[in-house]
Amino acid sequence: MQDPASTRVDAYLKFCGREYALATCSSAHQSPTRTLPAIAVEGKVLVTNEGMDPDAAADIILREMAQEDVAWDLDRKLKPEIRAEAAAFGALARETLQEASLHFTWRRKDSFRSFTRCAEGGMLPYPLNQILPRWKRRQVLAGAEEGQVESLELEIIARVEAAYDALQARLGSNRYLLGNAPCSADAVVFAHLLYHQRAPVCELLHPVLAKRSKLGSYVDRIAEECYGARAVAALPYAPMPNTTRTPAYRRQKETEKERIFKRNRNIWLACVGAAMAAYLLFGDVLDFVIDPDIELDEDDDVDDD
Repeated sequence: MQDPASTRVDAYLKFCGREYALATCSSAHQSPTRTLPAIAVEGKVLVTNEGMDPDAAADIILREMAQEDVAWDLDRKLKPEIRAEAAAFGALARETLQEASLHFTWRRKDSFRSFTRCAEGGMLPYPLNQILPRWKRRQVLAGAEEGQVESLELEIIARVEAAYDALQARLGSNRYLLGNAPCSADAVVFAHLLYHQRAPVCELLHPVLAKRSKLGSYVDRIAEECYGARAVAALPYAPMPNTTRTPAYRRQKETEKERIFKRNRNIWLACVGAAMAAYLLFGDVLDFVIDPDIELDEDDDVDDD
């Protein structure tokens, strides 16, 4: 399930009309910066902090790209008043639409259990595939009680409806938000509207957006323009199964490599469990010291394949 921040950067680059190569990562852990989106310009990775919020990472990437080469600045030819308007609608999308995307992806329990947890943890080994998605959800909740999520959801939907109306009014008969050429606001607005229209976690927003036919046509048009035939197949937002266990009758016989991997994994888990138990039982007697001078040779890395 591709996040809106990655779609935003992807759409922005396509609007610029310059060639680039796209590498798909199943999780942020496969990114060179441990954050998605990530981008390299002429071999130089535009650095963002590890674990940074995806939308903040997208802001940094696009700003640094425009500073590196003016051709990457979509707003460079806009008149000052139109440029200010683009900034205003971009801020509206980042504050209102982004908040809705975040809410329905992480805060809403049903969406998290059915889709987000599977998407985020699907490529991670056990127990990380269970721990990390829950840890990220707790960060997003930020102290909010589960009972508060429902009332917050009503407020978010009301704000989203107002934002949809403002965007549709400004769009009018234009091909893009502010005219017949795309600007930076189109990238962020399109990314979140596409997510609201097609992501299964945003099922409550599907009928809300469907009532705004001009916005729906805007999303479909840009999706077709950017992704061609793939746009018909709902892009990367297809529903994911709410299970990670394969029925016994469908399981294939384990290979020797898989047996070795499982054995080593179980040994590692047993060692970690023993260390934790020892710490809990004898923490006041034993001191655990990590030597900072010890370095792990690259040849000693574990092959996860």
